[in-house]
Amino acid sequence: MSVLEEIKSVKLYFEERHRGLGHSVWKACNSFVLHKDFASHCILHVFDKENISFKKAEKILIDDDYVYRIAKGMVCAEIQEWRFIEPSDSTNCKHVLKKMIADPEVLRYYKGFRAVAPNGEDLGIISDYEV
Repeated sequence: MSVLEEIKSVKLYFEERHRGLGHSVWKACNSFVLHKDFASHCILHVFDKENISFKKAEKILIDDDYVYRIAKGMVCAEIQEWRFIEPSDSTNCKHVLKKMIADPEVLRYYKGFRAVAPNGEDLGIISDYEV
């Protein structure tokens, strides 16, 4: 079984500074990292790269025992785009999308966003991955 197939759950987590902003939170956050713990549960940390680096965002997750990086990328609210930096291939990006949207909060904020693989391949609308 691959690391991606082992994922049992994904929980959306916004950068502390943006909690409580309600629906407008996606406008303030422009980057994401997805990490998995030893029990195969994941945290999708969405943050503003102007306030926190990828390295610091990952350290927060690692300190909470989410030690395995599964994905990372950029979010652009203006054009409603979710662009992967990792994983490097589109097949794994699609698998990550299927796992991510199991958390209804991901769909709440990013339902109409278009997903793009690192090679520029259009992966479709995030909500298209609902099972």
